[in-house]
Amino acid sequence: MKPIHPISVKGCKAYYGKPVCVILKDGAQLVGILSRLEKGKLILNDEPAVRLKVKTKKSGAKKGKTGVNTKKALEAQTTAYPYAPSPVQPFGGGRIILDPALIAMLFALS
Repeated sequence: MKPIHPISVKGCKAYYGKPVCVILKDGAQLVGILSRLEKGKLILNDEPAVRLKVKTKKSGAKKGKTGVNTKKALEAQTTAYPYAPSPVQPFGGGRIILDPALIAMLFALS
């Protein structure tokens, strides 16, 4: 376990997407995946934002003709279970939003 200190965007950014253990000031312990630190809140187990990239491909130019730009969007992949939600909960459960003032210690687990 490696302590993450200070609990700030700069201090946490290297651990986004990694498992962490949060010990609150009341002694409670939470384990989850560090998603981000946003608007003064620490967020665990959040769904990653989907970013679709658009590729621009230039077709081969022939004599006397200019190339034409075409755009091809990437397709999203479907899940293995199309009729039901994922059968397994995310590591640590659902999304958790914490105020850093409640956190006594924050550790990276890997």
